[in-house]
Parts: sequence; C-alpha cells; structure tokens
Amino acid sequence: MNNIRIPRLHSIDALRGLAVLFMILFHFMFSVDFFYGYQINLLDNRYFELLANIVRFIFLFLVGISTRIIYLNSVDMNILLKKQSVRIFYLSLSAFLVSLSTYFITDLFIFWGVLHLVTFSLLIFSLSFYRKYLVLFLLGFSLLASKYDFALQILGFSPLKYSTLDFFPIFPWLVIVYFGYILFDYLLPFIKNIESVLPNLFFLTAIGKNSLIIYLVHQPIILALLLIIKKLI
Repeated sequence: MNNIRIPRLHSIDALRGLAVLFMILFHFMFSVDFFYGYQINLLDNRYFELLANIVRFIFLFLVGISTRIIYLNSVDMNILLKKQSVRIFYLSLSAFLVSLSTYFITDLFIFWGVLHLVTFSLLIFSLSFYRKYLVLFLLGFSLLASKYDFALQILGFSPLKYSTLDFFPIFPWLVIVYFGYILFDYLLPFIKNIESVLPNLFFLTAIGKNSLIIYLVHQPIILALLLIIKKLI
C-alpha cells in the first residue's frame, strides 16, 4: 500500500455538493412536469440536457477520485477491502430501496440508476485486487448477458426497452469513474492549489459529505412539498 496520506479535500466535497444541488433542481423540475402536469419547456432544452450530462459526469468522476483517495489512505489491504465491503453493502441496500420505492410509486421503475452503477463500480474495484475472482465475476456476467437481453441493456450494448426514471448503463458511465480514479494523481497538485485559496464553502461541503443521505431523501421531500403547494393553491 502507499504511504501517501491525503487529507479531506474540501474542494472535492464542495464540487460534489454543487452537483447534488443541480441534481435536486433537475429532479424538482421533472417532478413538477411528470407528476403534476405543469409543462416546463426547459426540460426539452438541449443546453439543459447538456448541463445534466455534465453534472452526471462530475458526480461519477468524483466517485473515482474518492475511491482513489480511499486507496491511498489505506495502510492495510485487508482493512481496505473490509471497509469497501461495508460501503458496497450500504450502497446496495440504498439502490434496492430506490428500486423498491419506484416500483410501487410509479410505472417508471428504476432498475439500474446511479446508485446501482456506483455499487457496481466499487465492486469491480474491490475484485480487481483478487484477479481470479474478478475474472469469474466478469465471466458470469458475460454469460448472463449472452442469455438475457436485459443484462445487455444494463451493460449499454443493447437499446433500452423499458421506461425508467433513472438509467446509467455500465458503458460508457463506468469509464468516467475510472477516469476519476486514474487522473486523480495527476490532478492532485492542481487540487491542492485550489484548496489553498478556496473560501469557506461550508454549505456546499456539508452537502457533498452527506450526498448519499440527501440523494435518498430529496425526492420524497420534493413530492411532499409539491403536494402541499398544490393543496394550498
């Protein structure tokens, strides 16, 4: 393992917090349009879609950066893998709750959203330290994909045939996570320079540090607020 110790990077937390805020804005506008029938032409705007894709890119790129930081700050491989196993468990549970809730609330069931992709990426990173298990996992997944078109859709090798609220196929989005992991070492001097002049962005960093919890609760809160507003007006 490496002896390099990376401190908490507030610029990374702040950037993740900014991405989460844009995500909340996008989901708010979508909820107003989809659930309450108010047409928001901005959702069909190509520049707004470009902004949404940039936010998705940033969020997944930061997943790769965070994974690299965790690796650099670990002094024991076994401890690292145990911690990663706990993270994968909680992310898997969160992804399952998202799928379960959307299955009962809407017809646009989320079967492979951003949390599913992040969980998959961490699993691949962890298995990469044990190559024989990674090979077995990829072989099993390939056999599954060869038999079921559903798996090919998740991989991104077949057109999506289901309507869903959130879909992040493994390709190309997993590549973005790997970019973050690989490029972090080269970006670190630049990030440290930003850290030295970055003002106190407590609000954004707090959101970035709690992005998973915010992701899980923001949509129910949005729907509840819109329901209250609709009854009041």
